[in-house]
Amino acid sequence: MRRSGFLLLLAFGAVGCAGPAPRPAASPRAVPVEVRQVERRTLVEVLSASGSVQALATADVASKVPGRVVEVLVQEGSPVRAGQVLVRLDASDAWAQVHQAEAALAAARARVPQAVLAAELVAQTAADQVRQARAGVEAARAQVALADAQLAAAASARARAEADLQRVQQLFAQGAVAAQQVDAARAAAEAARAQHEASQAQRRAAEEQLRSAQAALRIAESNRQQASLRQRDVEQAQAAVRQAEATVRLARLQVQNLTVRSPLSGLVTQRNVDPGEYAAPGVPLLTVADTSTVRVQLVVSETQVERLRPGQPVRVTVDALPGRSFLGRVEDRSPTADPRTRTFLVRVRIANPDGALRPGMFARGQVEVQRRVDVPAVPAEALVYEGRRAFVFVVNSGVARRRPVQTGLAAEAWVEVTGVAAGEEVVVAGQSLLRDGSAVVVQR
Repeated sequence: MRRSGFLLLLAFGAVGCAGPAPRPAASPRAVPVEVRQVERRTLVEVLSASGSVQALATADVASKVPGRVVEVLVQEGSPVRAGQVLVRLDASDAWAQVHQAEAALAAARARVPQAVLAAELVAQTAADQVRQARAGVEAARAQVALADAQLAAAASARARAEADLQRVQQLFAQGAVAAQQVDAARAAAEAARAQHEASQAQRRAAEEQLRSAQAALRIAESNRQQASLRQRDVEQAQAAVRQAEATVRLARLQVQNLTVRSPLSGLVTQRNVDPGEYAAPGVPLLTVADTSTVRVQLVVSETQVERLRPGQPVRVTVDALPGRSFLGRVEDRSPTADPRTRTFLVRVRIANPDGALRPGMFARGQVEVQRRVDVPAVPAEALVYEGRRAFVFVVNSGVARRRPVQTGLAAEAWVEVTGVAAGEEVVVAGQSLLRDGSAVVVQR
């Protein structure tokens, strides 16, 4: 401790000898600024356009078949639903055809089980023959395998006996064994050779038996294929049923076509027929306009159209219905621009169950073209630009630090950024007086 104190005193002494101490540098003046916190927000970009309400569809209702009108169930102005009966034609002859077709169908169905039973009996007999033939083939293969094993054993025994004979003959030539041993070895070799030849004959016989069994199997399978031809009788009976069913469906369809239904929901705008008159195919009896769903046709610029896609939600308002808004979706957009105005048409489909929206109304639409959920964002005035680069000044402990950021979606005076975190404070007023590291005083 004494040495440390000494050194400290020495240092002060040296400084004292050097002359008066310099004045400390003046601290920079704190710049007054306003700040806002970085927030996590949901940013939505909205595109606005105007246009008009149009009917979704108008349909001329006609009969598909000729006939005399017996009943008209609606008047002009009547509301109708899709599928609702509008006109009935005389169906007495058509019902007679239905009953005749149903009787023919019942007869055709009765013939099917008879054909099935006959085919099953023939098929069962053929299947039994195939099973027996396959069993014969398996037995013959087992005999071949046994003959192979016996032949291999006989061949091995013959080879050993012939080798022993050759060895004994060599020993006899050397005078090492008696002639009786040579005779015995020769007899053993002859016996082994005879057994080998007998095994070969047995092997050939087993192969012949296998070929015969396989031929019998082929004949049985051929017979089964012939039996399968009886299945054609079943198929023909079933085909007759299908044809009769088709005739019944056609007759019933004829009856259904004599009842004229509305193809869509809406209002009857025109009635052209009365009971007793003759309806010709394709000649309009009524006209129905869709009112349950309408289409708003918006006019957009060439820069806007590329940002619109089918399925995007659209909020629509009309001057004739103040205080109300209607939610629809982009249905499609015109592929080419109007050559005079350089604008495109975007069609929006809107449910209109109460019929409030009517064709011809002036409409305004707002389309959400982009949504960013729970992203860090700063007020637009917090951004400082140098060329294409963006910066913010982040305040921490009275010091402003310049920080580069990447900008994203801008909406409602806020801009999506990366490079800062939610909760950090950024300068929104006074940035022009700041440099990186400037002291600041926050104006609350």
